[in-house]
Amino acid sequence: MKTSLICSLVMATALFATGASFAATAAGTQPVNASSADMKGAANQKVVFQVSAADPKNVKNIEHDRGNNRFGQQPGAVYVTTNQDARNEVVAFRRGSDGSLTLLQRIDTGGTGTGGPTESQDAVVLNKDHTLLFTVNVSSNDISVFSVDPKTFKLAFVQRLGSGGDRPVSLDVRGDLLYVVNSGQRSGVSGFRIAANGTLTPIKGSIQPLSFGDRSPFGDVTLPCTNIFPRLEEGVICSATQPAEVEFSPDGKFLVVSERLVNQFSIYELDENGVAGNRKSRTSNGESPFGMHFTPNGQLLVAEAFLDRAGDGGVSSYNLTADGDTKSITDSLKTGQSTSCWIGVTPDGRFAYITNPGNSSITGLRIGGGGELQLLPGLGGDDGVVAFSNDPRDL
Repeated sequence: MKTSLICSLVMATALFATGASFAATAAGTQPVNASSADMKGAANQKVVFQVSAADPKNVKNIEHDRGNNRFGQQPGAVYVTTNQDARNEVVAFRRGSDGSLTLLQRIDTGGTGTGGPTESQDAVVLNKDHTLLFTVNVSSNDISVFSVDPKTFKLAFVQRLGSGGDRPVSLDVRGDLLYVVNSGQRSGVSGFRIAANGTLTPIKGSIQPLSFGDRSPFGDVTLPCTNIFPRLEEGVICSATQPAEVEFSPDGKFLVVSERLVNQFSIYELDENGVAGNRKSRTSNGESPFGMHFTPNGQLLVAEAFLDRAGDGGVSSYNLTADGDTKSITDSLKTGQSTSCWIGVTPDGRFAYITNPGNSSITGLRIGGGGELQLLPGLGGDDGVVAFSNDPRDL
């Protein structure tokens, strides 16, 4: 099987919505996923942060509102996880007012990673008020929780708890609910209740399966991870669906999982106790649905990697109906780029950005009032390419 670039991090940069660009290097680290935290009280301006480091594998960044200053002078922090197979760590960087990063802290998660890409978006997340950080330990099949000091941005270990399945790859948080999606032999979603001190308690009845792999190109529900596209770690069994992200709908009524190797979504209803159930499978407009993001108006935007085929990346938008069905708005708009995997949306819902590691580029999109997508004028004309970076991997 060919070696694939699909959605595995190599390098990322710090990008401001204002157009300013900064990068910092952390020699000797292997960050895999990243989140950024800001001081409270900031407003108005969207900033997207990514980390540049030695041999990173995958990045997740949390978007935050900023002050009106062009360069967003509010200080903050960026957190990355290493996904190392011997010992997974969170590496914290202090973010200066100019966007520069300096090493702040390294802290053990207590779990282990794969030593390679997670093939997912949102493998590390912050809660809404940035007081808690959650990350997956893919190989040890658990979740680590940390508290965030609001003054120093340093982390303190809170808990490590089983993910309710095998090979957890993505998380989402809404209020006091956390859901994780597992991608191994025991695949599916699992729910947890978050206590005030950050500790997690499994929600009874919340473990639910993904689709059964009947549309998998491999013809099996599970198979060795070395047979997955792209080739993953040895000695482990993977789900043939290969979930890439789990996401709450804005109203909290549904949970959506993108299943990149069966070209569909699993959509679950959430009851009043936060228990997922009544799963629906819905077909994606394009191949390899990967990163997802809901707009403030509730439209679902999905980046489509199209199995790494050169120049074949895409993006679709959907409405989620009252009964949890998907209704297409923009049907697989082509980016003209390769491996279009990760997607982020500005807080005002007007723009979206996709990273294309196959072309080392970032695609910009204008979002219409009804969720319609249109490529922004790009550096080369109307191609939507608004920036180039050294192998961007997440937003």
